[in-house]
Amino acid sequence: MSDFLAQNSTSITLEIEGAFSPDELLEVLISGSGGFLAHFDKQTNFLISLTDERLHSFVAAAVTATTQLRIYVSEWIDTGLALDGTESPLLRSLESVSSETQLAISDFQAEYPIRTALLDLDKPSQRLICDVGCHSVLKGERLLPVNPHKAAMAWARSLFVALLMSPWKHRLCICRRCKGFLMLTRAPKDNPYEHGVHCDSCASAGSAVASNREGRKDRRELLTILAGEVSSDLKCGCNAELIKFRSDKIAKRVSARLTRVSGNYYRGKRIGKKSCSGKWVRLYASEIAEEQGRVEGGGVRIVNIPPVR
Repeated sequence: MSDFLAQNSTSITLEIEGAFSPDELLEVLISGSGGFLAHFDKQTNFLISLTDERLHSFVAAAVTATTQLRIYVSEWIDTGLALDGTESPLLRSLESVSSETQLAISDFQAEYPIRTALLDLDKPSQRLICDVGCHSVLKGERLLPVNPHKAAMAWARSLFVALLMSPWKHRLCICRRCKGFLMLTRAPKDNPYEHGVHCDSCASAGSAVASNREGRKDRRELLTILAGEVSSDLKCGCNAELIKFRSDKIAKRVSARLTRVSGNYYRGKRIGKKSCSGKWVRLYASEIAEEQGRVEGGGVRIVNIPPVR
């Protein structure tokens, strides 16, 4: 066959039949059985003589198909995840999955091998039909085992092998925050995802949480600096108890400084609310006392000023 293709490469069109879409696979991973129930019943007439025992076997097989597929897919996706949390979907490898998964794929390919056939031999433009085992199983052209459990395992493997043969296999990911399956709208980037891949909701939520956390940190540092300067003006002697006693006055002066600031930053720190309460001063009196010591001792506080945009 390879010699024939080499000699007739310009006149043969290769067709791989039975390809399925990203949405179909995603639906199976999230909730369904990928058509297994309908296909298995069509093949075996399972529902004609349905007893409680047969119904239990039927439902258990459907669950097995979805569960097993999730195991295969999750293992393969995680091969692109590094120990430091970075993720590179393009570096995924079947060689890194478990030996059980590798054996399952080998067994499936042996049982449902790829078959080829030449059509339209009497025409100038011949067609080579590539009957991929996984696709022919999904289309119902090759029979599944009669045993429900074995049939479910074969169905899961057919879906997984079909995924591995698809051009969009690297777009399928797992959100590292909510653990849900997702499909990237485009091919993944060459550079690693620093914190792993996230769905749109979790990416937005994660950015908001990080932004709020950073904002609280900036605000606390800024208020501590200003309160330390005010405490020095009020001659608090780096005494936390005295700072607590004068907390309301310190808070009032710090707030007065902040209200005169235009913009979201002051001294390189995000402001947030332009006010300070006496309760806050009392809560961080020890840190304010340390800051007053730096002010009066000539210590230098390095502040990162954001670039102008």
